[in-house]
Amino acid sequence: MLSPLTVPVAQAGGQLYAWGDNTAGQCQIPPNVTNVMAAAGGYRHSLALKADGTVAAWGFNSFGQTNVPAGLSGVASIAGGYSYSLALKSNGTVVAWGNLPAPSGLSNVTAIAAGWYHSLALKSDGTIVAWGANGAGQATVPVSATNIIAIAAGQSNSLALRADGALLAWGDNSYGQTNVPSQLTNVATIAAGANHYLALNHDGSLVAWGANSAGQATVPRDLTNAVAVVAGALHSLGLRMDGTLDAWGDNTYNQTNLTPGLAGFYSIAAGGFHNLALRGNGAPLVLVPPATQTAAISQSVILRVLAVGAEPLGFQWIKNGTNSIPGATNSFLMFNSVSASDAGSYAVVVSNYVSAVLSASAVLTTLAEPPSFVSEPQNPDNVVCGDNLTLSVRVYGTLPFSFQWQFDATNLTDGPYVTGSTTTNLTLLNVQPGNAGNYRMIVSNAYGAITSSVATVTVTVQIPAITSPLSTNIAQGQYFAYDITALHTPTTFGAIGLPPGVTIDTASGIISGVPTESGTFGVTIAAMNACSIDQETLVLNISSSVPVITSPLTATGTEDVNSFTYQITATQSPTSFGATNLPIGLFVDPNTGIISGTPALPGTFYSTILASNRWGYGSATLQLTIQNAPISGLSIVNVTYHYAAPYLLDFQFGLRNNNDPTQGDAVIADPSLLSADCFEDSNLVLAADTGIILQSGTELPLKAFVVLDFAQSVASFPGGIAQELAGAESFVGQQPPNSLIGVYEFHRDDQSPQQVIGLTNNPVALETAIEGIPTNFVQGFSSGSRLFDAVTAAITNLVGSPGFNRTNQQNYVIVASDGVDESSIATLDSVIGAATNADVQIYCLGFGDLAGSNNLIQLASQTSGRYYAATALPTMQVDFDLISKDLNGQYILRWATLKRAKPSFMPSFQINYQGLTANSPTNPVMQDTNNPIIDTNSTPPTTNYNLITNYIIAPYVPPNHSSNSFVTNVTVGEFDLRPVFNGVESTITLNAFYVPRDIYQIHVHYHPNWACSVSPATNSGQLLYNWSMTVTNDGTNGFWITLSNPNPPNTGIPFASFGDLLTFTFLDQIPSTNGAFSVLAVDNTIYTNTGGQVLLITNLNPYVTLYPLLPYGTPVPWLIHYGFTNPNNWTNNEISDSDGDGMLNWQEYRANTDPTNKLSKFYITDVSLSPDNVRYQVTFSTSQERTYRLQSSTDLQYWQIVQDNIPGVGTPGTNKNVTIVDQNYYPGATKVFYRVLVY
Repeated sequence: MLSPLTVPVAQAGGQLYAWGDNTAGQCQIPPNVTNVMAAAGGYRHSLALKADGTVAAWGFNSFGQTNVPAGLSGVASIAGGYSYSLALKSNGTVVAWGNLPAPSGLSNVTAIAAGWYHSLALKSDGTIVAWGANGAGQATVPVSATNIIAIAAGQSNSLALRADGALLAWGDNSYGQTNVPSQLTNVATIAAGANHYLALNHDGSLVAWGANSAGQATVPRDLTNAVAVVAGALHSLGLRMDGTLDAWGDNTYNQTNLTPGLAGFYSIAAGGFHNLALRGNGAPLVLVPPATQTAAISQSVILRVLAVGAEPLGFQWIKNGTNSIPGATNSFLMFNSVSASDAGSYAVVVSNYVSAVLSASAVLTTLAEPPSFVSEPQNPDNVVCGDNLTLSVRVYGTLPFSFQWQFDATNLTDGPYVTGSTTTNLTLLNVQPGNAGNYRMIVSNAYGAITSSVATVTVTVQIPAITSPLSTNIAQGQYFAYDITALHTPTTFGAIGLPPGVTIDTASGIISGVPTESGTFGVTIAAMNACSIDQETLVLNISSSVPVITSPLTATGTEDVNSFTYQITATQSPTSFGATNLPIGLFVDPNTGIISGTPALPGTFYSTILASNRWGYGSATLQLTIQNAPISGLSIVNVTYHYAAPYLLDFQFGLRNNNDPTQGDAVIADPSLLSADCFEDSNLVLAADTGIILQSGTELPLKAFVVLDFAQSVASFPGGIAQELAGAESFVGQQPPNSLIGVYEFHRDDQSPQQVIGLTNNPVALETAIEGIPTNFVQGFSSGSRLFDAVTAAITNLVGSPGFNRTNQQNYVIVASDGVDESSIATLDSVIGAATNADVQIYCLGFGDLAGSNNLIQLASQTSGRYYAATALPTMQVDFDLISKDLNGQYILRWATLKRAKPSFMPSFQINYQGLTANSPTNPVMQDTNNPIIDTNSTPPTTNYNLITNYIIAPYVPPNHSSNSFVTNVTVGEFDLRPVFNGVESTITLNAFYVPRDIYQIHVHYHPNWACSVSPATNSGQLLYNWSMTVTNDGTNGFWITLSNPNPPNTGIPFASFGDLLTFTFLDQIPSTNGAFSVLAVDNTIYTNTGGQVLLITNLNPYVTLYPLLPYGTPVPWLIHYGFTNPNNWTNNEISDSDGDGMLNWQEYRANTDPTNKLSKFYITDVSLSPDNVRYQVTFSTSQERTYRLQSSTDLQYWQIVQDNIPGVGTPGTNKNVTIVDQNYYPGATKVFYRVLVY
């Protein structure tokens, strides 16, 4: 490793210099070391060869490396290793001391080199002997190491110089030190450091390679005319022709610090971290004499000499000992084309102002020779498809040569992918599998021809195997970059199925962008090289950046307290917020997400809160608990009564939070927070003896018409119409889900009021209809008012609606107007009469200039409603909210009297709440001024009036309510059926008007003519709270329902109760409730031993029509609706394809398509790539009354759900398409199948 071949010198008496690491005294030259001819450095010791052939050593000596053997003499050169030393004697033998002995019998040695723990010896026959450590193969000499002229040893590697100027390296290659640079073909001398090499060319240029951690292999640019080089562990040292030095690399011990301009050096050596150099008087010295050569006639030949000395140096080449060659005054002698006459002995005289020296002679022999190969084409290693390949030969002989490369014995010619077919270097560009085969060179000259050995080229097609990870997690809306990496020099990349917002650079393979969709994407990525392609599936897991609600999902507030605040918070930086179904009086700020306001209604509310950004919206359900506000007064208002058999007294009323019933707002409280005391005359009714039921009025269905004024007197009021519309839209959206609401409008005297929308429980349709009134009805034409006609039309329509009931439902008309009426046919009195006769309450909201406010006051006060005046337009919304509060603040009180005979009694009651008590109003007594009594017996005659009572609550006469056509005694319960009208009926409720005592179980048998589901009224506050329901099939497509309470006899239905029991929800919006069932009956046999109770459904007949059960379950009323009316053909009708669309009629029913319209068909209309060209989308026809499930499969055996609960959007006969994008990822699938289920 440490010292090169010691250069023999012909100059005596040089001064020895040492510098660098001196930790072991290796730079401290002993005084007796004089007359030095050469020096060498070990790792931490130094050696000097004296002119008398003896050796001196000093420095580190732990292994005896400085203990020169006694009597050692006749030494020609020296070398130092890590912990040993070597000396080459003039007789060709080697002496070693330290810890690495020389092999016995070693002779005929011409040069030595010492590594760290191994040594090399060059023999006179050009072979090498190596010994010592061999862990990296550094002491295993290659078979090809012949004709060697110089050697060097490193830490665990070895280097040799051949006579032809080529290099051979072996051993450790951790730093690429055995990879000889290809340009090194004319080397004059070599050196080895720990893990780097130096090679000095004949032209004075220097090449370094291997380890370069300290810059030891970075040759200074200004180093020219070098004549000698040596290497330490981590540094390098060079000697120029002018006798100056240059050093580079590690300088830990100042080993590269040189005195500028100091010249006269003629020999150098390096240890581990120190240098040695001999300096003389500047006399010229030949370091490397010209080499003997044999050349074929016409070949080029160069003879070179490396010399050192004080400048300027002069050169004169001489031939055959005496003949100076004219003009040959350089350090080299060139023969461009050698001839026979050039043969001879050549030497060079090197001179300067000090002296002159003659080099040893070199003999040039010339031959007229046929071509021969110096090197033949070699079998190339690992030729990869797409690579470039060069095959080379080196030829010796007499010029000129003719060259021809052959492939599989056929001459090659140059082309787009072949060059050099007639030169020494054949190059194949972009090698393909077809280039595999046998290559050879034919060389000829005037003296003969020769064919090279065959070089067999094997082309390996290497797939550019993708090595980058095949899955990555990224976030929607956030930039990302993914680099496709692959083996074997990919040149082009690709990707199919990238999510929207993401692209690929096909040149670099970088996939990047901002994904705009979330989900799992299976992206096919590809890497391509010249010959092959690799494809893999990259799974991109894109997490959603849609906001997720993080705020608490419960909040509390207090009724009528303006301090409620709730902040919607969410992840992913939402940009807007929303909320639906907020309690009356609360609003959300869409910019901040703050819900605030004054909650008008107490209770528990479930609102959907929303947070959105550009990627979508997140939602959650917020439970709002609004507590009852403390009140300071309590009064009972708007009392209506209804007496019915068996001995039932029903009162409907409202509560106000003021002792004055004309003041205050409605009190809304859970009935469990109230208590009622009932009186018959002055006698308290005992709840333990009979049933006393107190319920919220919202338990009764609500039917109402909203009447809106667009007449000229209102239309001319600035901003009035806009506020009216906004308030009305808000009002209809606030009502309970089972409410049925319609809208009337009036705007001109020559046109009757118009129904905008009939009774419906669809709030979206209501809001849309209200918003469209100015465009669809008024159309900019307003004139005289017909208020009374509009209210009359609303009452008439309400009374005529299906299922109208004066006592078992809430009936209202809500009027928004200025009260002006100039053009109605109806009168104020007729409107009041119509309303009171039908038990319809009218609520009025006055706005505008209120010229007719008295009309509104009369309408409200005379019908047990209430009048609100919007004194300022912005309060209209608040006033609509107060009306909603009034409607929600109704209560129902019932008790069953135990009195059976006359006389009558006067019922009354009082309500207790928050420690306050309100009494039902007393009946006012007034004079009958319409029937005066004139007393003519008095003088003068006097007029008297009888007193009459205006009964708010009338006396109750028990015998008058003992029986009716349905109920004969108190053990008979009365049920009825109530359809929910929504354009067409789809829901029928079984309602209890009266429940007798001791009902702990109910058994119902039903057979629907339409597919339906049934649900019991088991929620808190309902009749069947905590009850259970079981449903069993009766074997004939009918069902038995068993309703049971969990703990008889303590939790039966309270005596005299009323309310919903069961709700039948039909799959279809059936054309009519007539014939909804084939069978519907209550089984009363279970009460035989419990008191003989009987439960009767009083209005059963219209709902029951017996139809046969068809094989595929198609409802017969459905067939009848589409014109299949012949009972004898119903079975055949069910399995027919009446419209020829390929679907049987029973299938048309399942899909809710029109069996008489060929265009009405359930089918998948299209499967195609979605607009982003990444995922597939499936389009299919739907119907509004059906729900759909899209499924997918890759093998037609296992099906997975793509999306479920897909609502239909069409109607029978006008089916509409729905498109669903498949968000699933199918790894490895080549095909995907889709199907749609309807239910």
